[in-house]
Amino acid sequence: MRNAAITAAAGYVSFMSAVIIGLAAGIISNLVANWRAGRSKIDDTLDVFACHGIGGIIGAVSVGLFATVAVTGSTRTIQW
Repeated sequence: MRNAAITAAAGYVSFMSAVIIGLAAGIISNLVANWRAGRSKIDDTLDVFACHGIGGIIGAVSVGLFATVAVTGSTRTIQW
């Protein structure tokens, strides 16, 4: 269910990093879904934003936190 979190980081993180990302996304998405259900009257029956929106944000940020050269095999960095 929380595959949106690891999709962005899949080719760049190790196994243990993927587990950490999945656990963090699962917990935070659940908290957001419960918060939204109690505070708003938005009809989001499947909690799409909580699952995929928040999970995707966590995954995108996690690439920067957990990416490793050992997995990617490249030392190239993004030039701003």
